[in-house]
Amino acid sequence: MTQGFPSGDPIYPPPSPPPAPYGYPGYGYGYPPPAPPRPSAVTASAVLGFVAAGLLVLAGIMLFSGASALSSLHNVANSARYTAELALDGFLNLLAAGLLIGGGTVMFSRRMHGRALYSVGAAIVVVESIYWIARWGGTVRACVMYALVFGLLVVIGSWLAWTRGAGGWLIRR
Repeated sequence: MTQGFPSGDPIYPPPSPPPAPYGYPGYGYGYPPPAPPRPSAVTASAVLGFVAAGLLVLAGIMLFSGASALSSLHNVANSARYTAELALDGFLNLLAAGLLIGGGTVMFSRRMHGRALYSVGAAIVVVESIYWIARWGGTVRACVMYALVFGLLVVIGSWLAWTRGAGGWLIRR
């Protein structure tokens, strides 16, 4: 008499199938094909946008500080006008920085509307650069240099975002 099994023989599960030969993907449908690598134009565009956005945030903080300092001086002629101008420019800088950061991040996520966000932010920066050159170009040479740096960063980044390789990668999913 055997102990523990009423019928006398232990019940075992059926044996597993033999392993697949070397080089075969195994059971099921195999591995999915690897995703195509991100084009360097997308990476460079997003990085240029992030750098420009960081500089725009710093410039926006300086513009808000200047607006605050001017508003505390009550007896300076036209201080209210300059305060409003600096505050508006600081707000536009922060808006453009947000659009550039959002556009670069969305492009990294392989979404087409990231290029549109990036381009709107770049357009705001280009218009601001033209404004600063026209407004202060004759008196403050540093404004011209900074306006050109901001403008060139976003123009090159926007151009890279709209290249054929970047567009093809963003469309294929």
